[in-house]
Amino acid sequence: MFGFQAFAQEYIPWESHFVADSLDWQDNFDFEEHRSIHPRINNRRTNFRSVENPVAHKTYFNITPLADVVYGQTFNDFQFRSGLGVAMDYMPLRGMHIKAAYIGGIANTNVINYQGGVYPFALVRKPLANGSNFSYHDIRARVSYSPNKHFNFQAGIDNNRFGEGDRSLLLDDYGTPYPFAQMRIKLWRFEYVSMHTYLQNPNSNFTSSRPKFSAMHYLSMNLLKGLNISFFETVVYDGIIGNQRRGVEWEYLNPFVIYRPIEFTLGSTDKVQLGANLSYSFNSALTIYSQVLIDEFKINLLRARERHIANKYGFQFGIKGIRELNTGLIRYSTEINLVRPYTYGHANPGQAFTNMSNPLAHPLGSNFIENSTRVLYKSGRWDFSLDILYYLRGNQFNDSINWGGEVNFSTSLSPVDDNQERIETGFFIGSGNKINVAKVQAGAGYMLFPKYRTRAFVTLESLWFTNQGQTNYYQGVFVGIRSELWNDRRNY
Repeated sequence: MFGFQAFAQEYIPWESHFVADSLDWQDNFDFEEHRSIHPRINNRRTNFRSVENPVAHKTYFNITPLADVVYGQTFNDFQFRSGLGVAMDYMPLRGMHIKAAYIGGIANTNVINYQGGVYPFALVRKPLANGSNFSYHDIRARVSYSPNKHFNFQAGIDNNRFGEGDRSLLLDDYGTPYPFAQMRIKLWRFEYVSMHTYLQNPNSNFTSSRPKFSAMHYLSMNLLKGLNISFFETVVYDGIIGNQRRGVEWEYLNPFVIYRPIEFTLGSTDKVQLGANLSYSFNSALTIYSQVLIDEFKINLLRARERHIANKYGFQFGIKGIRELNTGLIRYSTEINLVRPYTYGHANPGQAFTNMSNPLAHPLGSNFIENSTRVLYKSGRWDFSLDILYYLRGNQFNDSINWGGEVNFSTSLSPVDDNQERIETGFFIGSGNKINVAKVQAGAGYMLFPKYRTRAFVTLESLWFTNQGQTNYYQGVFVGIRSELWNDRRNY
């Protein structure tokens, strides 16, 4: 892609769901590759021994035009997005890769996003004078440098991801990109990531925002051939306390601390989450994977089976594979995601696991169970896909009570009894305004310009939405041209 394979030097590829997948990696079982860390680093110095002419380096600079133009009809509404931009890749010296991209344009309020709201991924979004359309500016940039075979440093404005599934319950690349700084350390069969981010909580009309920060640790271990076990830890803290700006908490900058003891030392109520990722590749064509996310957990309450509000966690289990055919290849995946009510939320919404009102993990937030199945067939420049999605979720009613599904709502707004005492037990997936959604989406695409990864596509969809016993049926059709540089994540 972009001609980088022609010479042996480190680079970070643009990762797209349609174009790239972890199963495409040639060294799928190499102990030095950690498939759950995204974006990956290709031809990093630990891999140079497997590439011809390992000491060669050639300065590389490339400009790529970008397009993001989509028109469609769904939910009986006309929707559109019209954007153009440019991407840049620059490799000035061995071990360094600089990349940046910009797409800007105009979109309407729904923007082919079933969660509602303005274009959800853009870093900058502003209403136009007519009030019905919005301008958006999607900006991404990343600088990566490896001084030697063990260390890598990155910084920029982008998404990051931990996991091998179509979704991630730990950190997903769905949502608005954010400023970050990251260090990776690779030793033997281990890779360790320490990352810090700057996040935002906007007001209802996106005219201002409240800052917050997060710190994350991720340790990936390839213990056996094909077997990976990883551990995740994050803390989210508000950038403002009362009327005072808190700023970066220096104690969290230590890349080798455990966050919970630091939180106790600070006397804070910062939000700490733990997680794990497990995957096993039987061969180059089949992988099973799973995740567990723990927000809050009290074993005595779990044993009592009271469905307590304090037990907040999520699980994922999935299978994915790839099969070569004489005419092309088939990729497939199916996974189940389950997240308890109030997971990712906090009494202080400024410490919820979100950015720009979008979840940092699964796009549905919490209080849901989901099955997502995907089949993709690729032959030459053509691709054909089928997505089947079903989920049950507990939504809000038309009041201010938080039933556990909206991660941007304070958990202190949970239901109360007749004595105005907070209800703490009896919360199950679907609590609140229970909805059922089933969706079938079929698409076809053609790679117009493989060098620029620009693809024309058409998508047909059918959606059944059941709320309070009433089922509504919607159909949609979309056509567009898009540069597939990063994951679009609109199949929800």
